[in-house]
Amino acid sequence: TNQDLRTEVMWIFTYISAGGNEQNLKALKEVGSFPIICNLLDSEMERALLTPVIRTLGNIMSGTDELVTALLASTSHPSKVVSGLLACLRSEHRAIVKESLWALSALCASYVPEHHRLCLSTSLLHDVTQILSNAAFDIRKEAGYTILNLC
Repeated sequence: TNQDLRTEVMWIFTYISAGGNEQNLKALKEVGSFPIICNLLDSEMERALLTPVIRTLGNIMSGTDELVTALLASTSHPSKVVSGLLACLRSEHRAIVKESLWALSALCASYVPEHHRLCLSTSLLHDVTQILSNAAFDIRKEAGYTILNLC
């Protein structure tokens, strides 16, 4: 099915983007995959597809600030990526929540002021603070890193 094919392609993107290899990340950008990845981010989609989408976003956001800027610019609204990840924080699946926090943490670690402003213009602080107050330790730890990286 199309869903199975999308899932397989996203896992391939995840493996290509893993490890912070800048050449691989640039290659993903150059083939036009950034808008595709961003458009697949939907908290309502099946977990089988959502997991590699979030992980790929996190891998890219762990790359250079230039690549993060290109990723955010590849959507009609840069806040779409952040709001999509924030929506995933309400998932009942702890792995989705943890991966989303990791991706947001990587974005918050950016040295680009616009990235920080983007994060602060959303409900990120509120949502992550809520997680800090009531989630399991490993999830709270990821939430703490997210807040810390904004500082």
